Amino acid sequence: MGIKNRTTTDIDFSLENEALELENVKRMINDIISVKFPDYISYEIRGYSENKKNDSHSGFKVSLVAKLENIRSFFSVDIASGDVITPKAINYEHETLLKSEKINLISYNIETILAEKFQTIIDKKIGNSRNKDFYDIYIIMKLKRKAISDEIIVEAVKNTFKYRETPYQKDEVLKILDTLTNDRGFQKRWKLYTKKNVFANDISFSEAMDSVYLLNKIVSDNWI
Repeated sequence: MGIKNRTTTDIDFSLENEALELENVKRMINDIISVKFPDYISYEIRGYSENKKNDSHSGFKVSLVAKLENIRSFFSVDIASGDVITPKAINYEHETLLKSEKINLISYNIETILAEKFQTIIDKKIGNSRNKDFYDIYIIMKLKRKAISDEIIVEAVKNTFKYRETPYQKDEVLKILDTLTNDRGFQKRWKLYTKKNVFANDISFSEAMDSVYLLNKIVSDNWI
């Protein structure tokens, strides 16, 4: 989306071909940050913690700090395993901020990203404090709608909901979305989120929810 549309202080990774165990995570992180580049940036591990989302979906959070002379930048790396990607991972070309270098990454496709965020919204209901899920659906639907396959998004939602053991029931999902839309606490948290994040300043909660409703309509209309 670009940093003008969304900034973040964490990076999400899906681990493959390795057991998701703390010792393996520690080994891989240490191997990565020990690689020396001529950019004078060093990395320090601040700690490890377990990310427990549900019985079938867990992982580890690694907290780090990047150092460049007197500059300190804190960020985290979330590592999970087993997430289903529908239909498959894609090659994504990331352009660096300072040198405009191109880095090839293996990434989730748009439909899987939307499916995971949608599942989190439906599963957490009013207990969801992650305003970024609503914003991300809003900005992806706004900027990438033509690139989204309705057929793939339906399959991605089916697979993600099944893997994360979340039932998709059309009437119940609509009730959840209506509850979220009218919840004053949610509206208040959204206002605080937009004040803190300049990229979201001019977006109302109703606009964000309209995008979630649109995503759900695509799923509901094509669900077989």
